Amino acid sequence: MLKPRHQVGVYHTPDYFSVDKSLELLIKDWGGEDQIFPKNSTVLLKVNLLFAYRPEQACTTHPKLVESIARKLIKRNNRVLIGDSPGGWISLSTMDKIFTVTGMKKAAINSGAELISFDQGVKQYSIPRAAKLFQIKLTDIMEKVDFIISIPKLKTHGLTLLTGAVKLNYGFIPGSLKGELHVRFPDFRDFADVILDLSEVCPSDLIIVDAIQSMEGNGPAGGTPINTSLLVGGVNPLEVDYILAKIMGYTNPLEIPFLQQARQRKLLNPEKIKLQLRTDSWIYPDFKKITKPGLFLPPHLSRMLLKIAGTKVVFNLDKCQHCNRCIFSCPAKALAKGPTIDRRKCISCFCCQENCQYSAIYSEKPWLGKVLEKIWGNA
Repeated sequence: MLKPRHQVGVYHTPDYFSVDKSLELLIKDWGGEDQIFPKNSTVLLKVNLLFAYRPEQACTTHPKLVESIARKLIKRNNRVLIGDSPGGWISLSTMDKIFTVTGMKKAAINSGAELISFDQGVKQYSIPRAAKLFQIKLTDIMEKVDFIISIPKLKTHGLTLLTGAVKLNYGFIPGSLKGELHVRFPDFRDFADVILDLSEVCPSDLIIVDAIQSMEGNGPAGGTPINTSLLVGGVNPLEVDYILAKIMGYTNPLEIPFLQQARQRKLLNPEKIKLQLRTDSWIYPDFKKITKPGLFLPPHLSRMLLKIAGTKVVFNLDKCQHCNRCIFSCPAKALAKGPTIDRRKCISCFCCQENCQYSAIYSEKPWLGKVLEKIWGNA
């Protein structure tokens, strides 16, 4: 198979009933199915299953897109697996609930694919070119498949600003181990290097982004769905995310820390991207982004400013169902029953927000952060 190096395609896809047409156009642009899809192989569809969110909430990869891709692969005599590892400790019954509520179980039944959890087998990996993460335990599913297609959801994110193809690799870390990395690397710059390091050992053969209905605002779980009506395809996760940032309205995608650090580490060269547009409209300047005050100040000043002016998690007790999942998912042990939060311990990883299926946790800037946002924007 011939990979279209540096090519990123953006396809107008008005709704999830139109995904087949967009996929056919993508396949045609890249030389046909034989050039991008394997035959007689085991293929993993790596999706975003944050938790048990309904498809219309735009928190997870939409099952219609996954089903459509799975059908095309199965017609080529492939065995297709659909999977992810949500954050925190996940029991088999909880994973079954996640598959059901997100629509993945129905997508698997309709297409003939299989569902798989990543929390059952673990392998130690070395990352020789790492900046921060030289050793990491990951799911061993990568050793058991021949081909990986990443299908991320375009969303904002409180820690990384954008979650797309690069951040999706965090799902290869078994759920209970994710929190340990947040504690080890609480600074957003260090965490940016962590997800870049992960990309070195979590290669995708193909990336197809669900940007048909994206999430703006208080992502990755408490934001607002927005119809961006796009399907995005590529093979390089950093180049794909660079274009996703453009879609979100960033005039300079290097404002996003992990993209900036990728450029500094010579992992990303935006000038090499070959953009193929199959749409008249693809940039959303009014997309509600997440900002961090003092993003490009020296690290010690930035950390001080974020402590007093950065985004904080807030609880809506009227929506809270007291399931305590936020407490169990907090790697810094900053939460207690109530729920209550110890701000001195909080590392602003937003794991609690990601794991709240009742939208009872949201992020909010203090007044100083709002003032600085008006003055500096995302600077």
